[in-house]
Amino acid sequence: MHRHPAPDPDGDARAVEGLSRRTLLQGAAVAAGASLALTACGGGESESRPVPAALQLSPLFPVKSPHVVAGTPTRLPFAVTNSRNVPQSLPVQQAVFNLEVDGNEVVGSVTAPVRSDGVPYPYLPATLTFPEPGVYDVVARVGNDRLSVAVQAYDRTEVGPPQVGEALPPVDTPTTLRSLEVSPVCSHVPACGLHEFSLAQLVGRGRPVAVVLAAPAFATTDADRTMLDLVLEAVPQHPEVVVLHSEVYKNPKDVRRLSEAAMAPLTDAYKMKYAPALFITNSAGILVARADTVVDRVELSDLLNLAK
Repeated sequence: MHRHPAPDPDGDARAVEGLSRRTLLQGAAVAAGASLALTACGGGESESRPVPAALQLSPLFPVKSPHVVAGTPTRLPFAVTNSRNVPQSLPVQQAVFNLEVDGNEVVGSVTAPVRSDGVPYPYLPATLTFPEPGVYDVVARVGNDRLSVAVQAYDRTEVGPPQVGEALPPVDTPTTLRSLEVSPVCSHVPACGLHEFSLAQLVGRGRPVAVVLAAPAFATTDADRTMLDLVLEAVPQHPEVVVLHSEVYKNPKDVRRLSEAAMAPLTDAYKMKYAPALFITNSAGILVARADTVVDRVELSDLLNLAK
């Protein structure tokens, strides 16, 4: 699988080190390595219009640090953008994604629906399994267009965050009564009310758990607030799931620049380099779903239904 030269590990490390830690935690657009100009669109289906020329497939997940684990089905959200990195509405309801090596050998294929309900721009969540570590072409057929982007898969030992199928680590997270020196415990306005329990008190204790990592008052895009708002909206429809919110930063108001802020317990424990993110477990504490950087109402409901 060497149609694309493998990235120089030292060069890639320098590129990541050159970014502030906050840059890697700024939500979907910046986590993708491209500053997407978000288009305003309401809930429901996106307005269809002809797909313009010069389109590109833009990953909405980290590409400058290890993210994809080889051999593990991984949900990867993509946007279709124009040459100015503006996300586009799509005249299709789904797209076929292929994993290719050596320019034409297909080693995996999946159909991804267009999602757009309650988020600023449409996206395509494709769950792909990369057979082994290496660089692959992710090829999406969107109508008559064939769009491609290179994505690298890594060995599990190189990727920090918990993966679907693993036990979610029971981190001690701040609560309204035990801040663990995190201030604010909730930056949502008004406070979200999802800080009654610590994750360590709940995970693997007989009930499904969903935890949102987001800093709605300190993110440079609306991605954190949007994800948390949609989760808050969904809570009454899923009373069987205990839902928590964890902030990204420990002391964001005590520093001149967010790049200087210490990380809150969940961010550190899970080695997160992006936000927002949603982790969903079953009643035994096994991670059954992850939604990184963006999730709409429809997909969120589908993922919460996996928590049994």
